[in-house]
Amino acid sequence: MGEIEGAKTCYCINAKAWKEAAEEDLGKLQTRISEYEQQSQQKLEQKKQELYGPILEKVKTLIKEVGTENKFTAVMDGATLLYVGTDAVDILPMVKQKLNLQ
Repeated sequence: MGEIEGAKTCYCINAKAWKEAAEEDLGKLQTRISEYEQQSQQKLEQKKQELYGPILEKVKTLIKEVGTENKFTAVMDGATLLYVGTDAVDILPMVKQKLNLQ
């Protein structure tokens, strides 16, 4: 009977060691996944900057041209305004025309 009990103890120790090793492996995999996600996000941001950067610069330049040509004092993003008067000018059609989008 003593041998059987000894075998159970041995099995429990091995199961515990296996569980600890599996948890350690899982932790390493989670770390790798997290690092991969971060690297992928960084690469995506770099690619967006690479692709959108020149377009945004062109649009900014054209907005400045429209503002200068029409002698506007300021050009604002409509999303941040709380009130827009009736004499406000929407320059989007003018910028689109310069981009040949109409």
